[in-house]
Amino acid sequence: MPHFGLVDEKALSREEALLLRARLHWRGGRERLLDGRLASGITSLYDALVSAMEWRLHREKLGPLHRHRDATLEDDRLLCEHLLKQRFLAPEFDFRKLQDEVENILEGRACSVEPGVLLAAIAEQLTRLGLLPFDESELPPEKDGEN
Repeated sequence: MPHFGLVDEKALSREEALLLRARLHWRGGRERLLDGRLASGITSLYDALVSAMEWRLHREKLGPLHRHRDATLEDDRLLCEHLLKQRFLAPEFDFRKLQDEVENILEGRACSVEPGVLLAAIAEQLTRLGLLPFDESELPPEKDGEN
């Protein structure tokens, strides 16, 4: 994943760690997707989105939903539904379709989404969540060979 070895998440607050993780995965996932590495790009972008959703939930203290380090896909859906109710995500965003795509990739099946469309959809949600825009020059540089 794009953040391994770049950051000691334990030295940060939970909110800071989620924010940095989301930003690093956005940058790395976008670069991978644009380079044609669809599987690693899509999974990194998915992680960026889920981390941003967790960050927003934590930041806003939005209620009873408690997330665990080893959250399941069902937990991610509940998180998405919770943020949809709070209007932090666009109601037309098809999170389940994104999850299905990630599951297909993890099971070795071919990608069925148009990379540019997916990137734009995730960017829109990250903007609604308040993650984008940000100054990428403030992020630690990726290690050689990690891209």
